[in-house]
Amino acid sequence: MKPENPHKLPFHPVSGEENAPCSPGQTGLWESGQSLPIRFNPWKHHLGWVQEHLERARNASNEPNFKREIIESVRTINSNHVDVYTGAYTVSSIGDRLDAFLREAAIISRKELTEWLGRRKYRTCSLPDGSAWILREGNSPQPCIHIHPARTGAKHIRIQGNAWKTAIVQHLLYPDDAAFDTARINAIRKNILGVSPVRSDRLNREQLIRMFRLLSGNCPEENETKKE
Repeated sequence: MKPENPHKLPFHPVSGEENAPCSPGQTGLWESGQSLPIRFNPWKHHLGWVQEHLERARNASNEPNFKREIIESVRTINSNHVDVYTGAYTVSSIGDRLDAFLREAAIISRKELTEWLGRRKYRTCSLPDGSAWILREGNSPQPCIHIHPARTGAKHIRIQGNAWKTAIVQHLLYPDDAAFDTARINAIRKNILGVSPVRSDRLNREQLIRMFRLLSGNCPEENETKKE
C-alpha cells in the first residue's frame, strides 16, 4: 500500500479520474457540496505539490508513465508570469480554508458569486500564514471559482512561466544535477516544452538557477514574497 499523500487533492480532477496521480496538473475541481466548486492548478501555483511529485517521480520505477504525465501537465502552464505559493499549507488545507470562507459568505450560485465579486470581478482572501489568494469566476460552463496566489501576499514568488516549466522538467530528468547547462536546457525547451531557447543574459540565467535550487529545497528565503 502506498503511503498517504499529504498533498493529495480532496477534489475530483476535471478528467473524472478520481485521485489520479497527475490529473490535477491540468486543473483540479474541489467540491464540498456547500459552496461553489474551487478550481486550482497546483503544478502552476503550489511549490510543495511540485516538489513532492518530483520526488515521487524519482522513485517511480514501477510507474513508467509518471514522468511523461508530469511533462504533459507542465506543458500546459502559460508562458507569462506565474504566481507560486511557497508556504507550508497543503493543497487540501488551502481548499478547506477558502471553502470555509466561501460558505461563510454564502456563495452557492453564480449569481451570488457575480454580485460578491463586484466590478473588479475578483476578491482577495488572506490566510493565517500571511498568504493572500485571488478568487475570481472560473472560465468554464459549470459555475466555479478559480483561485491562485496573490502578488500582495507573503510566501509567494512571481516567476516567468517558461522558466518555471524549464526548471521543473530539468529537475524531473536530472534530479541530482542542478548545473546550468545551456545546451541541455535549450534541448529541454525546444524538444520537450516547445518554447524558445533560453537567453544568455545574466538575469535569465540567475532566475533559472534560482528555480533549480528552489525545487531542490535550497532556497529558504523564498518563504517571503519576491517579485521579478
